[in-house]
Amino acid sequence: STMADDAQNAALESNVKHKIAQSKAKALERKAIKAAAKALDQASSSTPSVVLQRQGFGHSPAIGALQGTASRASGRHKAKSTGYFRDTQAGFLIDEDDTVAGNEAKKAKTILQSEPGAETMPSYPLAPKCQDCQQDFTHSFLSKNFDLPVCNACKDIYRDSKYRLVTKTTATKEYLLRDSDLTGKPGTLRYIERTNPNNDSYTKMKLFLFAQVQARAFERYTDEDGLEAEHEKRANTQQAHKDRRREERVDKLRRETLTTTWMQQRKKHEHVFKPEDETYDEATDEWTKTCAECQFQVRYEKI
Repeated sequence: STMADDAQNAALESNVKHKIAQSKAKALERKAIKAAAKALDQASSSTPSVVLQRQGFGHSPAIGALQGTASRASGRHKAKSTGYFRDTQAGFLIDEDDTVAGNEAKKAKTILQSEPGAETMPSYPLAPKCQDCQQDFTHSFLSKNFDLPVCNACKDIYRDSKYRLVTKTTATKEYLLRDSDLTGKPGTLRYIERTNPNNDSYTKMKLFLFAQVQARAFERYTDEDGLEAEHEKRANTQQAHKDRRREERVDKLRRETLTTTWMQQRKKHEHVFKPEDETYDEATDEWTKTCAECQFQVRYEKI
């Protein structure tokens, strides 16, 4: 029994020692996690350094899990840079130098692919100047669509006057422009297309800039007075055509009316031959009778 008691006591003592060792190990692990979290916070706010290597972890597989736990404990889920390696939060590290080189290559590729245009014009001193306010600008709606150097601010100021949009019908009827002036080809007026507000299935509307439409009209008809004179000329010509067509219709109606009246007044005539009006011609041996009303004569022979 003494030997059994000794064995039992030894087992209890060994169990106690084992639990004490486990508690110490957990305390050390918690301490290491706090130290790693503090080191990662310092690395994120200062120049990157080899924090994990200095802590003695090297390239151990536990680094990923340790850093993930530390990051979550500090409330940061974003990958942290350690100087030479970057934690991906997926259990492995990426060489920081390769990542930086890849980012630089992407930036260089993006720069090479960008081309200057209406929306990416070069900055000062090559940027255009607004013709109204004389201020530099990089891009604008009128510059892109109508090739007019006007900034968006001035466009908004005069949006209801010279920089408003007009339809093709207005350009042809009010400003008397030809279809050849409104094609959008080089040398003609540019336009933008918008969906017809009356029906989506209709042909898209062509909208022109009022300032350019007015300038083209004054170029063709000299000035506003010339444009008004052309309006009057066309109105007179159109009225003359209407008057001539009306006269033609009246003449046609008059002829039809007179013919109908004459046909209604016309009666069928019957000749009246009286016996005393008959005469005999011995030379030709013929008799002649004459109508008492119309003096129509008929020659005949008696048998």
